[in-house]
Amino acid sequence: MLKLRRVRKKKNAEREESKSISAEIVAVIEESKTKKALLFAALFGSAVLGRAALQGVPSVEPIVAFAAISSYFFGWKRGAMLGAGAFFASNFIVFGGHGPWSVAQSAGGFLAGAAPAIIGKFSKGKAGAFVSLVAAAALFELAVNIGTPWVWVFGPSALFAAVPFGIVHLASTIGFGMTLYAFKDEIRKWIEEGIRYEVRIRSFGNSNHSGGAGISADYRIMGKVLFIARGKR
Repeated sequence: MLKLRRVRKKKNAEREESKSISAEIVAVIEESKTKKALLFAALFGSAVLGRAALQGVPSVEPIVAFAAISSYFFGWKRGAMLGAGAFFASNFIVFGGHGPWSVAQSAGGFLAGAAPAIIGKFSKGKAGAFVSLVAAAALFELAVNIGTPWVWVFGPSALFAAVPFGIVHLASTIGFGMTLYAFKDEIRKWIEEGIRYEVRIRSFGNSNHSGGAGISADYRIMGKVLFIARGKR
């Protein structure tokens, strides 16, 4: 009878400990989500304000570069959201505002933000970032030049006239993007900071559990945490 009580007491203690660990894991999940949301908001806001500040310089804007690097690090959804959303939002505060070009700009921003995530699967490091930026700028220029009304009116001559502006935009996108890429270690540290914390929680769980359903449940939750914290890259 005494032995049975000890077994029940031990199981209850393990169950309470498992709940405590699970609560810590849930807290890490929320912390990771918050950090990613804050980082995305900072990149989004910087892209919008950067475009507004540079509107006096033809074809120089940071949105495509920020969208490409966001895609390269966080995946195509965040990159596409930043690219399309930042152009749409910035048109409220730049000269010219919204017009038929807004749709083409948002579409170009979407493509510019989505493509680098795919390129990043095949090309890594600085070379991959460079190729991603070139592809992002090219896709944006293609979408904007094909999707704006004056190209439909003036035809190929309008496309040829846009080439110098496209070159300037390409150069500025590479400049902005590679400058942002130089902070890759800080970005990764921000993303992976939670992972080290989660690994410590896992080690704590391993040293205090001795088998049973509790461990399996903790590991399933932990797998979700690591996936959220790691993101796409």
